[in-house]
Amino acid sequence: MSYFRNFKTNYFTSTKTGKIHTPHVITVDNPEIGIIVSRYLDTVGNGTGTKQALGNYATATPFFITPGVGEVYDITRLIVYIEDSSGMDNAKYGNIAALTNGITINSVVGGVTDDMTDGLAIKTNGQWKRVCYDQHIDSTGAGNDSCAARWTFSASGVPIRLSYGDTLSVVCHDDFTGLIDHTFKIQGHIETA
Repeated sequence: MSYFRNFKTNYFTSTKTGKIHTPHVITVDNPEIGIIVSRYLDTVGNGTGTKQALGNYATATPFFITPGVGEVYDITRLIVYIEDSSGMDNAKYGNIAALTNGITINSVVGGVTDDMTDGLAIKTNGQWKRVCYDQHIDSTGAGNDSCAARWTFSASGVPIRLSYGDTLSVVCHDDFTGLIDHTFKIQGHIETA
């Protein structure tokens, strides 16, 4: 888990008329933000499991995160990264054929499961746009290609808030052994419950 210490930024509050008030300074010691977390989802949920989704998952395998006792995570975004040999396009997953079962994203908050892909599993690079909008493929021509997608939950109004026992998971249920790199990274902050 990466904690960014000595984080400091300024922001201004304003009224509806646009009048600027005094600046506020946010630091990691300020309870307004807590401690920044930037961590890959893994097969154990606490940062100690497998982080690369490069296996053949005949059985659905979740890569997930769950807060520790007394912690609350506000997850603001999910970053998906796929690297494979050159030739990626939006009709493939990486540079392999479209997935058979696809990837689903779920949150479990307070015992209630939310299928964030709404029953439409992600089977191609291009289908990440259905949930993320921010998705692109980079082709170097000579080296490997990459596909990156960014799903900013807070752009929908609020981050995903997870307490102890809650999870955010990306579930893989296909053969990803042909990929070179395949990760799911969350960013947000941790608060003490």
